Amino acid sequence: MVDNIDLTFEEGNVKFDHVEKANAQLTDYSNALIFVFKYTNYQSKPAQCQSTFRFTFYQNGTELTDMVSYSSAGGSQYELVGAFFDTAMKNGSITFGQIVIPEDNSPITIMVERNGGFGDEEYQMMEVDISSASSASSSSSSASADEVEKALQGQWKLGADNTFTFDNGDIIIEGGGNRLEGTYTVNTSDSTIDASLKTTDGNVSIHLPYSYSNGTLTLKNNNNQQLIKQ
Repeated sequence: MVDNIDLTFEEGNVKFDHVEKANAQLTDYSNALIFVFKYTNYQSKPAQCQSTFRFTFYQNGTELTDMVSYSSAGGSQYELVGAFFDTAMKNGSITFGQIVIPEDNSPITIMVERNGGFGDEEYQMMEVDISSASSASSSSSSASADEVEKALQGQWKLGADNTFTFDNGDIIIEGGGNRLEGTYTVNTSDSTIDASLKTTDGNVSIHLPYSYSNGTLTLKNNNNQQLIKQ
């Protein structure tokens, strides 16, 4: 078991990023989740993640199916899931998602290993709390995007060192000596703040679940840790 999957073979690396609720247009499953990873190709030739890594998901001691059909009506999430089959150049990276249908809100264990391996190679497993992502849609706020946007403005802190600054569609995240900038939108359908951040090798997407009640906005990250408004 590891705290966060970050598995490397000579052919490439894969890291777990976050889990998010699938939107209603992506699949016919109302409880579908998307587990998001980042793949980097270390081979001298273009390659796909599936050529090196195999992903298995378990809940309550049983393997969960990953054979789920999905629709282009899902928009950016459709592209995220389809990116698993995209090809990366040498040292190129791709962010992609895997659709998982949970049985309930109990934690899900991810296992990542070499695709086509013989069971004697390195692998990694991690347990993911899905309660926040699973409930994000069902607890969708009735507040308008303008109301959420107004309450969101300013600086929020996560722990002692990480800050999130929201300014009319622009977002800055600082922590650990790093600074990421990007843009965000308020997704009232899924009750999330959806952001696209610029990195040195492309863009990364994050989705922050929120709830809004009696004029108060509560904001969390995908590990169910609450951000505090400053």
